[in-house]
Amino acid sequence: MKPIMDLLKPFLATLAVLIGASVGWYVFLYRPDLSKSQALKEQTEELMMQLQSLRVTDVQVSTLQTQIEKLQLELAKTTARVRPKDDLPKLIAEIKARGAAHGLTFVSIIPEYNALVQQPENQDAEIIKLIVHFQIRGYYKNFGRFIETLAALPFFVSLGDFSLIYEESVFPQVLINVDLALFLSQTPAEKDQKSWQS
Repeated sequence: MKPIMDLLKPFLATLAVLIGASVGWYVFLYRPDLSKSQALKEQTEELMMQLQSLRVTDVQVSTLQTQIEKLQLELAKTTARVRPKDDLPKLIAEIKARGAAHGLTFVSIIPEYNALVQQPENQDAEIIKLIVHFQIRGYYKNFGRFIETLAALPFFVSLGDFSLIYEESVFPQVLINVDLALFLSQTPAEKDQKSWQS
């Protein structure tokens, strides 16, 4: 029995040394590497999330840029339709030409010129609203067609009050009093006048 114990002692000692070495390797070498690997994995995931958020931000910036470009285009179109106050005679001539094309006769045209010389309440305002009183003679249906074409003019015109006067001497035509508002810039006419006229 003693010889068996003597044979087992080296085996048990070797086994103990192997187990100790395995535990030491796990505690001192493998476990720190595993912790580092886990930390690296977490950092990688965080970096991926940041990259994903940067991609979303990039898409948002691109969308915002597109919206800004659209707004700038609309602003340019709107600004182009606000004519300088010096162009008032041309604007009225254009309105008269539209009316004449629909068989209307302009009896009188009276702009409220005081709007051009009065200081606006807002000193920084660049737009003047000028009311022009028109007295027009013609058929009611032709007047309606004329009003519909005002939106196609290359400048802003807004329809105000209007009234009809029936006169036996011109019946079936009517006499129409209509107010049109023109929106004019206080700045003088610039070089883009040619592009407006074409």
